[in-house]
Amino acid sequence: LLFLGQDPHLSDWSVVGSDNLFDYRITDFFNFARKQGPSATIGCYDIQTLAEASQYGVIELDAKGKIVSLEEKPKKPKSSLISMCLYYFPAAGLSNFRTFIQETGSKDTTGGYIQWLHIKEDVYGFKFNGKWYDIGSLESYHEAQKYFSN
Repeated sequence: LLFLGQDPHLSDWSVVGSDNLFDYRITDFFNFARKQGPSATIGCYDIQTLAEASQYGVIELDAKGKIVSLEEKPKKPKSSLISMCLYYFPAAGLSNFRTFIQETGSKDTTGGYIQWLHIKEDVYGFKFNGKWYDIGSLESYHEAQKYFSN
């Protein structure tokens, strides 16, 4: 968890999962996210296969990058575009966390929060290019080691 300013109550926040490993500039994500105004932004990646996509949150975006659908770990994914554990939350929308907890009772589900939030207000997705690994499994971790050692 990272707050992007002097005061954590007045600053934008970013959440980056420690099992994300990628080879592209995160500054492009932040530049895009800041242009979306008070809306939250999440990192997205095309994992290329529907079978793999079913293990993540599957996203559909409109032409401007706004999320039009988000389904957590669907049995039959509509696409291979997935959400990464990479989030940008502007200070103006941080009070939404309290509302989410009050409405759902859930405190430990970032994907569930985004799924809830995109129904209530605009949430954007930034498509990353390049290579991304979710190194939460030993197999993926070894694959990432091979890629980055070259």
